[in-house]
Amino acid sequence: MASTSTRFSFATATNVSYLEEMYEKFKRDPNSVDESWQKFFDGYEFAITNGAGSDVASTGDQEAAMVEAYINAYRVLGHLSAHLNPLAPKPEIKSEMRPENHGLKNVNQTRKFLAANLPGNTQRTFSEINTLLQETYCGSIGAEFRDNDDIDFVKWIQEKMESCRNKPAFPKEKKIQILDALVKAEGFESFLQARYLGQKRFSLEGAESFMAVLEAVAEASAATGVEEIAIGMAHRGRLGTLCNFMGKSYEQMFKKFDGSEYNPFQIDGDVKYHLGFASEKKFGSKNLRLYLSPNPSHLEIVNPVVEGLVRARQRVLNDIERKKVLPLLVHGDAAFIGILSTAAAVLTLRELPSC
Repeated sequence: MASTSTRFSFATATNVSYLEEMYEKFKRDPNSVDESWQKFFDGYEFAITNGAGSDVASTGDQEAAMVEAYINAYRVLGHLSAHLNPLAPKPEIKSEMRPENHGLKNVNQTRKFLAANLPGNTQRTFSEINTLLQETYCGSIGAEFRDNDDIDFVKWIQEKMESCRNKPAFPKEKKIQILDALVKAEGFESFLQARYLGQKRFSLEGAESFMAVLEAVAEASAATGVEEIAIGMAHRGRLGTLCNFMGKSYEQMFKKFDGSEYNPFQIDGDVKYHLGFASEKKFGSKNLRLYLSPNPSHLEIVNPVVEGLVRARQRVLNDIERKKVLPLLVHGDAAFIGILSTAAAVLTLRELPSC
């Protein structure tokens, strides 16, 4: 016979909306739901009736269930109230994330709740929970991640963000390293803009932090045994990636802007923001082989090409567990850069230390 925890494993914060819908149907007409649901809600109401007056909200408490739904709303919609524009006032919290719209307008402020999946697994007042959610999801970082089908990944990224409220405490050395990456990215783009005014280059301006992200992914990869990284990306940010991450010399890049210095009638080949590159670079104590696949299209047709390259490299390296070569797929559009990674990339990123 299955244990109680196994039989009711569906009763989690992830399914709050569905549970509320079923419970409303049950309250209107118990016979409108399946017999198994009738038994479940009978037990739920029994727990509420006999558990009233406790200082700590239990999982059978209606107010606790509303708090769980409130937490879930922030995880799903919090990015809509994030302060992403430093030149504009902080936006108001969306109505869907206000306590009064979750039946919590008059919530007992001294009562403590043991909310599912919040970091630390400790009891918190509603005020403490509210502060944690607003600092994590409505600060200067917006995170939209709940549409991902990988539940383990969703729980992992929740824990990573909520444990530090999206404000990781980096040591001084790491801060200097990040600053160095940002300064190089900004200086490179500023020089190109001043020296080659009007030339098409698909600038990284507005998303220079992408260089720091690449460095972090490479360091984490090297530390977990990855030997090669194959990158596929669109045009935006490619020139900065070539010089500041892949190691292509500035001289080689500037020659592409100036044209051939050997023969004025020589064909220079493809345009500079279509080109790929291969190099070897040290991250931490280990060397990584880096590949940037050429991409002559704005579209993400490069993605399957890179995954095919990675599969071939895995065969060459006899990488049976498929952990030595990391495919990193990057989509670039306007000033927003997002990393779309395969399972291998996700597994590598999961090895990053907690905040």
